[in-house]
Amino acid sequence: MKLNPVCFSCFTHKPKPSLTMLKNRELGLCRRVLPKSKAKTCDEIMYWYGGLVREATKRGLNMRR
Repeated sequence: MKLNPVCFSCFTHKPKPSLTMLKNRELGLCRRVLPKSKAKTCDEIMYWYGGLVREATKRGLNMRR
């Protein structure tokens, strides 16, 4: 048996194709084989971080620890 290392997100959200999806994939009817990634983009992470800093300054928390 051959094992491939994967991240936790890929392990828990592994796609399980149905028989119809497999048939369409083999016939070439399906253009997108892999599902859309659920990972956050760099811009989304920076937007989240900016919101975190704004909320911390609004509440007067010490961010220099």
